[in-house]
Parts: sequence; structure tokens; C-alpha cells
Amino acid sequence: MGPNACPLALADEGVWLRVVALRPGRGVHHRLIDLGLTVGARVRILQRGGGCPMLIGVGETRLALGQGLAGKILVEPANDDH
Repeated sequence: MGPNACPLALADEGVWLRVVALRPGRGVHHRLIDLGLTVGARVRILQRGGGCPMLIGVGETRLALGQGLAGKILVEPANDDH
């Protein structure tokens, strides 16, 4: 994990990110992996709603995450934006 890692909940909208760690509870952890949200995955915050779940893109999948869960997913900027 690099020095630029931060919780997904604090990352900027529209920027490509790379997941560096998942710290949710065990059941949620497996569900996120099933949905493609794994360490090394490229993600992007598509929409951030005040008080509402944020919408993120993981490959072809779109996921809605609450702030609590998004705070347990650590990301850093992806250097291979495209």
C-alpha cells in the first residue's frame, strides 16, 4: 500500500483508482469479491450523493455502496488511466 492510499469514501469522483485493501466484515468481504471488487481492481466513483449511497464502476459492473462500507475499502490513484 502506497502513501497515497485513502478510503474510497474520501476519493474524488471520476478518477480511476486501484483497490489496495478490503477491510469489511467477513460476509461482506466475500460478496464484494464475488462482484469483482478485489485487491488490484480498477474502480471509479461514478456518482456521489449527499447522504445516499455512492455509485461506483468496477469493470462492467456498477455498485451502490454506503459511506460506511466505502470507508473500509482502501484505494490509491491508478497510474494507468484510460
